[in-house]
Amino acid sequence: MENAVDPSVGKVKDDEPPSTATVDRRPGALSGPTTVTIFHHAACSKSNCALDLLHANGTDHRVVDYLAQPPTVEELTALLAKLRIPAEQLVRRSEDLYKQRFEGRDLDEQGWIQAMHEHPILIERPIVVKGGKAVIGRPIERVLELINKQ
Repeated sequence: MENAVDPSVGKVKDDEPPSTATVDRRPGALSGPTTVTIFHHAACSKSNCALDLLHANGTDHRVVDYLAQPPTVEELTALLAKLRIPAEQLVRRSEDLYKQRFEGRDLDEQGWIQAMHEHPILIERPIVVKGGKAVIGRPIERVLELINKQ
C-alpha cells in the first residue's frame, strides 16, 4: 500500500490509505503532462496555503518534501527551466543561512544550483509544477492560474 502524506507535518503516515497527495520520486514522475507536483515545506504558511488550494480544488498532486529529499542538480535545472528564471531568483534571501554564507557572493548559475542542492532551505517555496510550467506560489493566485490552465 502506498503511504499518504500528512501535510500538517510533512511526514509519511503508514496508517492511512493513499490519497491524492503522495510522494513520488521516481525518474520522470515530475514530468507528466497534467501531473501537479508541489515542492512543499510543512512549516511554511505559504506552502501550506498552496497545498490547501490544491486540496480545495480537487487537484491530483504529488507532494515533495524538498528538505527531506533535496532536488538533484538535474531536477533543480529542470525546475528553473519550467520557472523560466535564473537560479539566483529562486534563492530565499530571508534565510539566515543565506545571510551568513551567501549574501554578497557572486555565484554563477551552476554555483547557485549547487548551493540550493546542498542547502535546500535556500529554495524559495512553494514551487508548483504542472507539465512544462512551474510557478513560485507567491502570491498564491499564481498557483490557481497554473492549475486552471489547460
